[in-house]
Amino acid sequence: MSRLKGHSNVFTVGDAAPDPYYGLAHTAIAHGRYVAAEIDRILSGEEGRPYMQRENAYAVPVGPGWAAVSVSGLRLYGRAGWFLWKLGDLRFWASILPPLEALRVCFSDWVRTPSELSEVLKGRSEVGRSA
Repeated sequence: MSRLKGHSNVFTVGDAAPDPYYGLAHTAIAHGRYVAAEIDRILSGEEGRPYMQRENAYAVPVGPGWAAVSVSGLRLYGRAGWFLWKLGDLRFWASILPPLEALRVCFSDWVRTPSELSEVLKGRSEVGRSA
């Protein structure tokens, strides 16, 4: 995210910005939030703040009980990645559902009971492995 050369009141954002993470929706969203706050600061007479680039988090589910996840430089693969991916889903579901319902919905595609979840995480279950 930057300002257009020679034009202090024009910002470049998203795919047009010189950001190593351009081309991703999260980058464009972060740029938009920053620019909105920056314009608000400018209109309020405050000093501007530099934009801090951050690596985007991503999760790629690869198969039943397996995912590749990267968050803030932490990279997890396999069951640990799958569990972290599911925790991200749980964060969303918990924002719109009561806690126990959020757990049920988040993990219902993989398991039906807490003991099945335990078996999946240990790699000893065929739960969720059918196509």
